[in-house]
Amino acid sequence: MLAKIIGWVWVIIGILFLIKPDFLKTKLQKKGIKKIKKLLSGIAVIFGIFLITASGKMQGFVSVIIMILGIIAIIKGVILLKAKFAEELLDWVSRQPILFFRIIALVYIAIGVVILLGVR
Repeated sequence: MLAKIIGWVWVIIGILFLIKPDFLKTKLQKKGIKKIKKLLSGIAVIFGIFLITASGKMQGFVSVIIMILGIIAIIKGVILLKAKFAEELLDWVSRQPILFFRIIALVYIAIGVVILLGVR
């Protein structure tokens, strides 16, 4: 059940950012980098924990991929909190064209679909 919820959340976030990619870009440019860095770090750790939990409910090779994504998300969240690189990365991302954000939205949709297909 948790895996289905996570899958749908990823798909919905991807669809929202696909429809309005400028929303994320303007938020990155308006907010302070330190606030966004803390928020993204917390979200990454929480999503990583959810993905690892959801992978336990799945079977096959998809569960291994979802678990690896969860571990990467947790590591990314911890590194984002302390790294100077995170500020540079957020600054770089905020300067990218709208097409970049649409491609990222498609990646979110794809990950959500993989999670939903793996739950069956």
